[in-house]
Amino acid sequence: MKLLLIPSLLIAAACSSDPGTLATPSDSGAPPPDGSVDPADGSNPDDANTVVTSETWQDGKTITASVVIPVGVTVTIAPGAKITCSANVTITVLGTLTASSATPTHAKLTGTKWTGIIAKGKGTVTLDGVDITGATVAAIEDGSTTPAIYDNGTIDKSGSAFGVALGANLSTHHATVTAPNNYIRVEGSFTASYLDYDANGVYCVYTDNLAAKVFIEDSRFHGGTSGDPDLLNSFGAALFHVAYTDITGAHCGFHFQSVDVVEIDHVTVHGVTNGADLWGSSKIGAHTITSSNFQNLALGFDEKGTNGPITVMGCYIGSPNKLTTSAVTISNPASMPIANAGPR
Repeated sequence: MKLLLIPSLLIAAACSSDPGTLATPSDSGAPPPDGSVDPADGSNPDDANTVVTSETWQDGKTITASVVIPVGVTVTIAPGAKITCSANVTITVLGTLTASSATPTHAKLTGTKWTGIIAKGKGTVTLDGVDITGATVAAIEDGSTTPAIYDNGTIDKSGSAFGVALGANLSTHHATVTAPNNYIRVEGSFTASYLDYDANGVYCVYTDNLAAKVFIEDSRFHGGTSGDPDLLNSFGAALFHVAYTDITGAHCGFHFQSVDVVEIDHVTVHGVTNGADLWGSSKIGAHTITSSNFQNLALGFDEKGTNGPITVMGCYIGSPNKLTTSAVTISNPASMPIANAGPR
């Protein structure tokens, strides 16, 4: 198994046989989101040229130097406004950044090689209907103790869509991610529904902390080919829940290396090499895979290492499995694909 060094973290590559590798600075031109944003409130920030006061960013605004939104200050992005960020600009949120522009015209945060939005301390990011393009590190890197929300927007050509630090909580609903250069790294809590995610040849979601929690429903994750890197990965998580979701176009749909609780329900995994790599799961938590489809695969389940009991019930498995122990039990297999195993 190949080891890759990423800032502040040593992790194992998901599959030693994968032709793809984790995104690195040399791959994307920017480091992956490492969940290491400073949780301090930054009352005297020294990482920005401009400290703003409460204001509304109107259409046509250009941000030429990094800005900090201090504690107690609210910046509102006007409905439909297009905001352009110059290279290397970071928007650091210690106060509040908000927008409500889902209809009729989305607002836009765009630029070439700007850094992205970072929430720290008790900073609040609540963006509804804001499209984000060209952020080199992450569209939103959440290191705040206040939940971050990103709804009804498209994130395009950014280093990563999101980074979620330990203790942080980020949710997204009805969002689209296209052409990311890095994965979503989760150390805290990540919730997504109706997320359409184009993997672009890199991992989609990657957890690496035993406190991490992932809750995904009614979503689509699609890579390019069966040789692309694994899509949904746990190298450490308290919970990995995926339901009513469609997954296709990668080496593996799921890769579980270390996780306390696995919940997969009404999911269809197809057009990948392995449906799920079961390479490590807790013997304490419950692991269930129910009413799901694993079809058009080389392997349904590939078991390695040490796993706690994994119950597979009522699933359609149209491919052989590679099971090495009695940890995985398959009962009541479906003879035909489950019709409603996918987004509702």
